This record gives sequence, structure tokens and C-alpha cells, in this order.
Amino acid sequence: MSSLDTRLLKIRDVFCLNPSNSDYIQPGSIPAVGINGHLDWVSSVNFMTYIGAATVDNLVTFSSLSTFAVSTTLNLCSTVAGLGSLPNGNDYVSSSKLTYLLDGMAITNGYISSTTLYDTITNLGDMSQITDRIGVMVKFLSGVGSNLSGGYVSTMNPGNYRIYKSTLGLGGGNLNQTLADGATATSGSLNIAGFGSKIVGTSHLRLDINANITLGYSGAGPTNTSFSTFLVNPTTSQVVGTPVSLTFTGANAMMTNLSFILKSSQLTPYPTTLQIRHRLINGQSSNATIVTQIPQSGGVFATLDNTD
Repeated sequence: MSSLDTRLLKIRDVFCLNPSNSDYIQPGSIPAVGINGHLDWVSSVNFMTYIGAATVDNLVTFSSLSTFAVSTTLNLCSTVAGLGSLPNGNDYVSSSKLTYLLDGMAITNGYISSTTLYDTITNLGDMSQITDRIGVMVKFLSGVGSNLSGGYVSTMNPGNYRIYKSTLGLGGGNLNQTLADGATATSGSLNIAGFGSKIVGTSHLRLDINANITLGYSGAGPTNTSFSTFLVNPTTSQVVGTPVSLTFTGANAMMTNLSFILKSSQLTPYPTTLQIRHRLINGQSSNATIVTQIPQSGGVFATLDNTD
């Protein structure tokens, strides 16, 4: 085939054929200069190999591409798979994988959360709570051969872990009055302020009161009468401890000695005084006479036990 050498050539229509099979060049193909200046028609994908041959100092400009520079060798990973293995070490982590890693920190690496640490420290006095209940601690400590048992004693208040005993004076006097059905009366108060600085988490305050309480109806009395004596924190108006209760029939009843055992949790916030109160219920609107005879001194005995 003869060649045409001219500076100006106008052609209305040009049809490109593949010299290998005489078929038409596929749509979207791009002309590229091949060996010895030969014009090759390549697909848009294969055309990128021609761009990859450029060096970092060369700029290749095309109407469909902006000007850019590339290195002689360029490794491209897929968008998803390549995120976790970026060559500069700044790998990306998906939110699901991050959640998985955080959830497994305790089991795999033995890390514990701040809340687990707090619960562990709080329960040092009771190892069973730590080895049987508290999160990941159960996995590492509850197995056979664990040497954690019993409990540790806090070093913050070492001198307080003992038993304190004292008598308490009665404030406010005694009762000798008529008590209506459903009504409440206060017979005196106990000053427990002296134990305030000795209260620890294991404290039990026992109050033994020589009350000498008598109840009497003017007549035969109702069929059933419920009578209770209890302690109240006057600051919060809350009942402290378990009331001492008596149900009786007839016209008369007595309560001689009362005992109350109060936990440290029931004394928070710690009250300086406790009031002794009484309540009578018979459901028949019958009034009764109540008399208390608590000695002003020596009638109340307190024991603070911090050794449990």
C-alpha cells in the first residue's frame, strides 16, 4: 500500500479496521503511538498501560484526563481490601471490626473496664463477689486453683476494725399518755453521734433498750391489737432497722427489753440521734394507755461491731 505525505489532509469519513481480522475497531478505543511511530487502537483499559510507562518527571495531558504525574511502578489495591493494608502503615479499621476488638479486649488480653475495676475494689472484702459475679474477673479467677478467698481488710481505717461498747443516755423523757388507734407517739431519743467516726462498710450497730413498756385498755380491749416500737432518723423521717412488734389479745400487754441491729447502709447519711417511736393499731378505734420506763442512764446499751 502506498503512503501519502502531505501537510494538509481533509477527509470526511474515516473507518478504522483491525488489520488482524479486518473487523471494525471497537467503540471507545483510543489511538496511541506504538513501536516505530505506528498508530495503535487500544481500549480505554489497556490505554492505562501507556500512561503507566511515563516517569515521574514526564507529564501526560489528554482532553479526557487532567494533568498528572505517576511513578514508573504503581501498585493499586482494591478499594475494600486495600484499606486494611496501606503501605504507609496507617491502616483503616471498619466499625464492626473495631467493636469486635473492643469487646474482646477483656477475654483476649485480660483488660478490664473502669466500672469492673471499681466493682472489684469495692468488693475486696468479699472475694466471692469478685470470683463469681464481676464480669471478666469470673473467667480468670473462678477456676479451680484460684487462691482468692475470704476478703481483704481496708488499710484506710485499720484502727476501726474492732468492737466498741458504750451506754447511752435517754433524751426526751418517757411516755405516760393515751394512744389512739393508728396513732404514733415518741418516747425519747438516743444520741449516737459518738460512733459516727467509727462507722465502716462492715459495721453493725446493736442497740439494747430496757424499755419497760406497758399497754392497757380501760375495758376488756379489742380482739387483736398490733403494737410496734421502732427507731426513726429525725433528719430524714425514715424508719431505721426492723421494728419490734407484738400482737396480743385482751386488755394488757408488756414489752420489757428491745433490741435493734442496724447495718452501716441503714446509717447513711449517719444520724446524730435516733428517736424511739411507738404505734398501736386495733382497727376498732379503741384508745389505750402507754407507759414507758426507760432509765435515763444505764437503760440503753450500744455495741458497734466492725469485725464482720
